[in-house]
Amino acid sequence: LAFSSGLCALGIPLVSILPLIKGLGVGIFGAYLYKNFSIHGVCYCLLLFFPAAIFTTATLIYACNESMYMSSDIYAQLKEKQYEKGANGFKLYLTRYLILTVFIIVISLIDALLSASFSGLFNLF
Repeated sequence: LAFSSGLCALGIPLVSILPLIKGLGVGIFGAYLYKNFSIHGVCYCLLLFFPAAIFTTATLIYACNESMYMSSDIYAQLKEKQYEKGANGFKLYLTRYLILTVFIIVISLIDALLSASFSGLFNLF
């Protein structure tokens, strides 16, 4: 969603609320685990949920930042009819998102290893 919004001239409002939505989801899930499973839920969050959530949220914030820059560049080009960056700006945008994709894959693999290693400690669901 952040990637495609960055390719829209008016994508900044949508990109701006994506970290808020992610933060609400993380907070609600953490609160649910704490309320229903008390200390076991907190331990589950600290070992399995929050480490991946922190890194994916940081990656999302960086992706939203890149999308805002790209969206504002597209808007400026349409408004002023000048094409300074053109294809080079788009190539840089794609390259940065490719790096973010690789980063998310690495985070997912680490999260899967942590879940496989420590999920036996918790009987929550």
